[in-house]
Amino acid sequence: MRLEGVLAPNVFLQRHSVRLFDGIVDGAESVVVDKDQAVMWMLDRFGNVWRAERVPTPPHPEEPAAGSQYALEQAPFTHLGPGRPLGAALDANGDLLVCDSLKGLLKVETGTAPGSQARRITILTSRVSGASRLDPGSPITYANDLDVHPDGTVYFTASQDISVGVSADGSFWDTLASYMTGLYAGAFTGRLLSYTPSTGVTQVLATGFWFSNGVALAADASYVAFVETNRMRVMRYWLKGDKTGSVDVLIDRLPGFPDGISRAPDGSFWVALVSRPSPVLKYLRYRLVRTILSQLPPQLNIRPPAWGAVIKRVPIPRRVIPFPGWGTMHPSCPPVGPAPACLSPATLM
Repeated sequence: MRLEGVLAPNVFLQRHSVRLFDGIVDGAESVVVDKDQAVMWMLDRFGNVWRAERVPTPPHPEEPAAGSQYALEQAPFTHLGPGRPLGAALDANGDLLVCDSLKGLLKVETGTAPGSQARRITILTSRVSGASRLDPGSPITYANDLDVHPDGTVYFTASQDISVGVSADGSFWDTLASYMTGLYAGAFTGRLLSYTPSTGVTQVLATGFWFSNGVALAADASYVAFVETNRMRVMRYWLKGDKTGSVDVLIDRLPGFPDGISRAPDGSFWVALVSRPSPVLKYLRYRLVRTILSQLPPQLNIRPPAWGAVIKRVPIPRRVIPFPGWGTMHPSCPPVGPAPACLSPATLM
Protein backbone atom coordinates (compact mmCIF):
# COMPACT_ATOMS: atom_id res chain seq x y z
CA MET A 1 0.00 0.00 0.00
CA ARG A 2 1.32 3.42 -0.96
CA LEU A 3 1.58 6.03 1.78
CA GLU A 4 -0.38 8.92 0.30
CA GLY A 5 -3.40 11.04 1.12
CA VAL A 6 -4.20 10.70 4.84
CA LEU A 7 -1.43 8.09 4.97
CA ALA A 8 1.23 10.49 3.71
CA PRO A 9 4.32 10.48 5.97
CA ASN A 10 4.88 13.30 8.43
CA VAL A 11 6.93 14.04 11.53
CA PHE A 12 4.08 14.81 13.93
CA LEU A 13 5.14 12.20 16.49
CA GLN A 14 8.74 13.35 16.37
CA ARG A 15 7.83 16.98 16.97
CA HIS A 16 5.10 16.57 19.54
CA SER A 17 5.85 13.40 21.48
CA VAL A 18 8.13 13.08 24.49
CA ARG A 19 10.21 10.02 25.37
CA LEU A 20 9.46 9.07 28.96
CA PHE A 21 11.99 7.23 31.14
CA ASP A 22 14.32 6.60 28.20
CA GLY A 23 17.12 4.22 29.17
CA ILE A 24 15.32 3.08 32.33
CA VAL A 25 12.08 1.37 31.26
CA ASP A 26 13.23 -0.85 28.41
CA GLY A 27 10.86 -2.50 25.96
CA ALA A 28 7.53 -1.53 27.56
CA GLU A 29 4.69 -3.20 25.62
CA SER A 30 1.91 -1.48 27.55
CA VAL A 31 1.22 1.86 29.18
CA VAL A 32 -1.67 1.90 31.66
CA VAL A 33 -3.00 5.07 33.30
CA ASP A 34 -5.61 5.02 36.06
CA LYS A 35 -8.96 6.76 35.66
CA ASP A 36 -7.75 9.84 37.56
CA GLN A 37 -4.61 10.06 35.40
CA ALA A 38 -2.64 10.13 38.63
CA VAL A 39 -0.62 6.92 38.22
CA MET A 40 1.03 5.35 35.19
CA TRP A 41 1.99 1.67 35.04
CA MET A 42 4.52 0.10 32.65
CA LEU A 43 5.98 -3.38 32.15
CA ASP A 44 9.49 -3.84 30.79
CA ARG A 45 11.09 -6.70 28.87
CA PHE A 46 12.80 -8.02 32.00
CA GLY A 47 9.54 -8.64 33.87
CA ASN A 48 9.60 -5.50 36.00
CA VAL A 49 6.46 -3.53 36.85
CA TRP A 50 7.15 0.21 37.00
CA ARG A 51 5.01 2.88 38.67
CA ALA A 52 5.06 6.63 37.99
CA GLU A 53 3.02 9.38 39.62
CA ARG A 54 1.77 12.46 37.87
CA VAL A 55 3.56 15.69 38.72
CA PRO A 56 1.46 18.74 37.84
CA THR A 57 3.44 21.40 36.03
CA PRO A 58 2.42 24.69 34.44
CA PRO A 59 1.56 24.31 30.75
CA HIS A 60 4.12 25.60 28.28
CA PRO A 61 3.23 26.43 24.66
CA GLU A 62 6.46 24.93 23.32
CA GLU A 63 6.25 21.78 25.43
CA PRO A 64 2.83 20.13 24.83
CA ALA A 65 3.49 17.37 27.37
CA ALA A 66 4.71 19.70 30.11
CA GLY A 67 1.33 19.82 31.81
CA SER A 68 1.18 16.05 32.31
CA GLN A 69 4.63 14.89 33.40
CA TYR A 70 5.14 11.75 35.46
CA ALA A 71 7.83 10.98 38.02
CA LEU A 72 9.10 7.42 37.92
CA GLU A 73 9.73 5.64 41.20
CA GLN A 74 13.40 4.87 41.78
CA ALA A 75 12.94 1.10 41.80
CA PRO A 76 10.43 -1.24 40.12
CA PHE A 77 7.15 -1.73 41.96
CA THR A 78 7.61 -5.50 41.70
CA HIS A 79 9.07 -8.23 39.49
CA LEU A 80 6.88 -10.85 37.81
CA GLY A 81 9.47 -13.63 37.64
CA PRO A 82 10.27 -15.67 34.52
CA GLY A 83 8.50 -14.65 31.32
CA ARG A 84 7.84 -11.49 29.33
CA PRO A 85 4.85 -9.32 30.31
CA LEU A 86 3.03 -7.79 27.36
CA GLY A 87 -0.50 -6.34 27.60
CA ALA A 88 -1.97 -4.92 30.80
CA ALA A 89 -5.09 -3.18 32.11
CA LEU A 90 -6.57 -2.15 35.44
CA ASP A 91 -9.63 -3.92 36.82
CA ALA A 92 -12.47 -2.27 38.74
CA ASN A 93 -10.50 -2.54 42.01
CA GLY A 94 -7.46 -0.80 40.57
CA ASP A 95 -5.38 -3.98 40.42
CA LEU A 96 -3.19 -4.61 37.40
CA LEU A 97 -4.11 -7.50 35.09
CA VAL A 98 -1.21 -8.68 32.94
CA CYS A 99 -0.81 -10.97 29.94
CA ASP A 100 2.46 -12.79 30.50
CA SER A 101 3.75 -14.58 27.40
CA LEU A 102 5.06 -17.46 29.49
CA LYS A 103 2.74 -17.76 32.51
CA GLY A 104 -0.67 -16.71 31.17
CA LEU A 105 -3.06 -14.17 32.72
CA LEU A 106 -1.82 -12.61 35.98
CA LYS A 107 -3.10 -10.21 38.61
CA VAL A 108 -0.75 -7.80 40.37
CA GLU A 109 -2.40 -6.24 43.40
CA THR A 110 -1.61 -2.54 43.72
CA GLY A 111 -2.92 -2.02 47.25
CA THR A 112 -5.36 0.69 46.21
CA ALA A 113 -8.58 -1.13 47.14
CA PRO A 114 -9.68 -2.55 50.51
CA GLY A 115 -8.25 -6.04 50.92
CA SER A 116 -5.74 -5.54 48.12
CA GLN A 117 -2.26 -6.57 49.21
CA ALA A 118 0.30 -4.51 47.32
CA ARG A 119 2.71 -6.53 45.13
CA ARG A 120 0.91 -9.85 45.59
CA ILE A 121 0.94 -11.73 42.27
CA THR A 122 -1.64 -14.36 41.29
CA ILE A 123 -1.83 -16.50 38.16
CA LEU A 124 -5.50 -16.24 37.24
CA THR A 125 -5.37 -18.73 34.37
CA SER A 126 -2.77 -20.60 32.37
CA ARG A 127 -5.03 -23.23 30.80
CA VAL A 128 -8.36 -23.31 28.99
CA SER A 129 -11.20 -24.76 31.05
CA GLY A 130 -12.52 -28.22 30.23
CA ALA A 131 -15.97 -26.76 29.58
CA SER A 132 -14.73 -24.56 26.72
CA ARG A 133 -16.34 -25.32 23.36
CA LEU A 134 -13.00 -24.81 21.61
CA ASP A 135 -9.63 -26.29 22.67
CA PRO A 136 -10.78 -27.54 26.10
CA GLY A 137 -7.94 -28.19 28.53
CA SER A 138 -5.27 -26.71 26.26
CA PRO A 139 -2.42 -24.60 27.71
CA ILE A 140 -2.34 -20.86 27.12
CA THR A 141 0.84 -20.01 25.24
CA TYR A 142 1.98 -16.51 24.34
CA ALA A 143 -0.72 -14.55 26.18
CA ASN A 144 -0.48 -11.11 24.63
CA ASP A 145 -3.06 -8.40 25.36
CA LEU A 146 -6.36 -7.85 27.18
CA ASP A 147 -9.24 -5.55 27.96
CA VAL A 148 -11.75 -5.68 30.80
CA HIS A 149 -15.52 -5.67 30.27
CA PRO A 150 -17.67 -3.58 32.65
CA ASP A 151 -19.01 -6.85 34.12
CA GLY A 152 -15.45 -7.90 34.99
CA THR A 153 -14.92 -10.43 32.20
CA VAL A 154 -11.39 -10.30 30.81
CA TYR A 155 -10.99 -10.69 27.05
CA PHE A 156 -7.46 -11.54 25.98
CA THR A 157 -5.43 -13.00 23.14
CA ALA A 158 -2.97 -15.88 22.93
CA SER A 159 -0.90 -15.11 19.84
CA GLN A 160 0.21 -18.59 18.80
CA ASP A 161 0.86 -22.09 20.08
CA ILE A 162 4.63 -21.55 20.01
CA SER A 163 5.89 -20.60 23.45
CA VAL A 164 8.66 -18.14 24.26
CA GLY A 165 12.25 -18.96 25.12
CA VAL A 166 15.12 -17.16 26.80
CA SER A 167 17.24 -14.76 24.73
CA ALA A 168 20.69 -15.83 23.56
CA ASP A 169 22.38 -13.88 26.35
CA GLY A 170 19.91 -15.17 28.94
CA SER A 171 18.83 -11.68 30.03
CA PHE A 172 15.14 -11.78 29.01
CA TRP A 173 12.42 -13.94 27.46
CA ASP A 174 12.62 -13.35 23.73
CA THR A 175 9.10 -12.93 22.33
CA LEU A 176 10.43 -11.64 19.01
CA ALA A 177 12.33 -14.88 18.32
CA SER A 178 9.16 -16.84 19.06
CA TYR A 179 7.16 -14.51 16.81
CA MET A 180 9.59 -15.06 13.93
CA THR A 181 9.33 -18.84 14.37
CA GLY A 182 5.54 -18.59 14.11
CA LEU A 183 5.80 -16.30 11.09
CA TYR A 184 8.02 -18.72 9.19
CA ALA A 185 5.96 -21.72 10.28
CA GLY A 186 2.76 -20.09 9.04
CA ALA A 187 1.23 -20.76 12.44
CA PHE A 188 -2.45 -19.77 12.21
CA THR A 189 -2.97 -20.68 15.85
CA GLY A 190 -3.79 -17.31 17.43
CA ARG A 191 -6.81 -17.23 19.73
CA LEU A 192 -9.24 -14.87 21.44
CA LEU A 193 -10.20 -15.99 24.95
CA SER A 194 -12.29 -14.87 27.90
CA TYR A 195 -11.76 -15.26 31.64
CA THR A 196 -14.64 -14.85 34.10
CA PRO A 197 -13.33 -13.88 37.58
CA SER A 198 -16.49 -14.93 39.42
CA THR A 199 -16.27 -18.53 38.16
CA GLY A 200 -12.62 -18.88 37.16
CA VAL A 201 -13.73 -20.24 33.77
CA THR A 202 -11.47 -19.65 30.76
CA GLN A 203 -12.96 -20.13 27.29
CA VAL A 204 -11.61 -19.93 23.75
CA LEU A 205 -14.01 -17.74 21.79
CA ALA A 206 -12.32 -17.87 18.37
CA THR A 207 -9.19 -19.40 16.89
CA GLY A 208 -7.20 -19.73 13.66
CA PHE A 209 -5.57 -16.29 13.51
CA TRP A 210 -2.07 -15.46 12.29
CA PHE A 211 -0.70 -13.91 15.47
CA SER A 212 -3.60 -12.38 17.41
CA ASN A 213 -2.42 -9.35 19.32
CA GLY A 214 -3.93 -6.14 20.77
CA VAL A 215 -7.43 -6.15 22.33
CA ALA A 216 -9.98 -3.38 22.93
CA LEU A 217 -13.68 -3.46 23.73
CA ALA A 218 -16.13 -1.23 21.87
CA ALA A 219 -17.46 1.74 23.82
CA ASP A 220 -20.86 0.05 24.15
CA ALA A 221 -19.26 -3.36 24.81
CA SER A 222 -21.10 -4.80 21.81
CA TYR A 223 -17.93 -6.37 20.42
CA VAL A 224 -14.25 -6.99 21.08
CA ALA A 225 -11.76 -5.63 18.56
CA PHE A 226 -8.50 -7.56 18.31
CA VAL A 227 -5.47 -7.30 16.07
CA GLU A 228 -4.33 -10.00 13.66
CA THR A 229 -0.78 -8.79 13.14
CA ASN A 230 0.49 -10.89 10.25
CA ARG A 231 -2.58 -10.25 8.11
CA MET A 232 -2.31 -6.53 8.86
CA ARG A 233 -5.91 -6.16 10.00
CA VAL A 234 -8.18 -5.76 13.01
CA MET A 235 -10.86 -8.36 13.68
CA ARG A 236 -14.14 -8.08 15.59
CA TYR A 237 -15.84 -10.65 17.83
CA TRP A 238 -19.49 -9.82 18.48
CA LEU A 239 -20.80 -9.95 22.05
CA LYS A 240 -24.31 -8.60 21.40
CA GLY A 241 -27.01 -8.63 18.75
CA ASP A 242 -27.79 -10.97 15.88
CA LYS A 243 -24.10 -11.59 15.19
CA THR A 244 -23.24 -12.68 18.73
CA GLY A 245 -20.41 -15.20 18.70
CA SER A 246 -19.35 -14.46 15.12
CA VAL A 247 -16.13 -12.89 13.83
CA ASP A 248 -15.67 -10.40 11.00
CA VAL A 249 -13.10 -7.86 9.82
CA LEU A 250 -13.22 -4.42 11.43
CA ILE A 251 -10.23 -2.77 9.68
CA ASP A 252 -8.53 -4.33 6.66
CA ARG A 253 -5.43 -3.66 4.54
CA LEU A 254 -3.49 -1.59 7.05
CA PRO A 255 -0.25 -0.09 5.68
CA GLY A 256 1.89 -1.79 8.32
CA PHE A 257 1.92 -4.53 10.92
CA PRO A 258 -0.49 -3.58 13.74
CA ASP A 259 0.41 -4.31 17.35
CA GLY A 260 -1.61 -2.57 20.05
CA ILE A 261 -5.15 -1.19 19.87
CA SER A 262 -6.80 1.14 22.39
CA ARG A 263 -10.24 2.69 22.73
CA ALA A 264 -10.36 6.48 22.87
CA PRO A 265 -12.86 8.42 25.02
CA ASP A 266 -14.90 9.29 21.91
CA GLY A 267 -15.43 5.60 21.07
CA SER A 268 -12.88 5.47 18.26
CA PHE A 269 -9.84 3.19 18.19
CA TRP A 270 -6.15 3.99 18.13
CA VAL A 271 -3.97 1.42 16.40
CA ALA A 272 -0.18 1.35 16.75
CA LEU A 273 1.74 0.04 13.74
CA VAL A 274 5.10 -1.49 14.52
CA SER A 275 6.70 -1.78 11.06
CA ARG A 276 6.11 -1.71 7.34
CA PRO A 277 5.84 -5.06 5.52
CA SER A 278 9.02 -6.39 3.94
CA PRO A 279 9.05 -7.18 0.19
CA VAL A 280 10.01 -10.71 1.25
CA LEU A 281 6.58 -11.19 2.83
CA LYS A 282 4.88 -12.18 -0.43
CA TYR A 283 7.24 -15.12 -0.77
CA LEU A 284 6.31 -16.61 2.61
CA ARG A 285 3.49 -18.49 0.89
CA TYR A 286 6.19 -20.93 -0.25
CA ARG A 287 7.23 -23.49 2.34
CA LEU A 288 10.77 -23.73 0.99
CA VAL A 289 11.30 -19.99 1.51
CA ARG A 290 9.96 -20.19 5.05
CA THR A 291 12.20 -23.16 5.78
CA ILE A 292 15.32 -21.37 4.52
CA LEU A 293 14.54 -18.17 6.41
CA SER A 294 13.89 -20.06 9.63
CA GLN A 295 17.40 -21.53 9.50
CA LEU A 296 19.23 -18.23 9.08
CA PRO A 297 21.27 -16.90 12.02
CA PRO A 298 19.65 -13.98 13.88
CA GLN A 299 21.94 -11.40 12.30
CA LEU A 300 20.64 -12.36 8.84
CA ASN A 301 16.95 -12.28 9.72
CA ILE A 302 14.59 -9.90 7.95
CA ARG A 303 14.99 -6.47 9.54
CA PRO A 304 12.55 -3.85 8.24
CA PRO A 305 13.69 -0.21 8.41
CA ALA A 306 12.91 1.76 11.56
CA TRP A 307 9.34 2.99 11.19
CA GLY A 308 6.33 3.50 13.40
CA ALA A 309 2.85 4.98 13.15
CA VAL A 310 -0.35 5.60 15.06
CA ILE A 311 -3.71 5.74 13.30
CA LYS A 312 -7.24 6.43 14.47
CA ARG A 313 -10.30 4.55 13.27
CA VAL A 314 -13.58 6.41 13.79
CA PRO A 315 -16.80 4.33 14.03
CA ILE A 316 -19.07 6.53 11.85
CA PRO A 317 -18.35 6.91 9.03
CA ARG A 318 -16.19 3.80 8.88
CA ARG A 319 -12.81 5.13 7.91
CA VAL A 320 -9.25 5.61 9.08
CA ILE A 321 -8.05 9.12 9.89
CA PRO A 322 -4.61 10.48 10.76
CA PHE A 323 -3.17 11.49 14.12
CA PRO A 324 -3.46 14.29 12.97
CA GLY A 325 -1.97 13.38 9.68
CA TRP A 326 0.11 10.27 9.96
CA GLY A 327 2.54 9.60 12.76
CA THR A 328 5.32 8.05 10.75
CA MET A 329 8.95 8.53 9.90
CA HIS A 330 9.91 8.51 6.23
CA PRO A 331 13.25 9.23 4.53
CA SER A 332 11.71 12.22 2.75
CA CYS A 333 10.65 13.80 6.03
CA PRO A 334 13.16 16.06 7.79
CA PRO A 335 13.85 14.31 11.10
CA VAL A 336 13.31 16.12 14.38
CA GLY A 337 14.97 13.97 17.00
CA PRO A 338 15.01 10.17 16.86
CA ALA A 339 12.43 8.58 14.57
CA PRO A 340 9.57 6.78 16.33
CA ALA A 341 9.78 3.08 15.56
CA CYS A 342 8.37 -0.23 16.80
CA LEU A 343 5.32 1.46 18.33
CA SER A 344 3.36 -0.99 20.45
CA PRO A 345 0.64 0.67 22.57
CA ALA A 346 -1.21 3.94 22.16
CA THR A 347 -2.86 5.02 25.41
CA LEU A 348 -5.24 8.00 25.44
CA MET A 349 -5.97 9.95 28.60
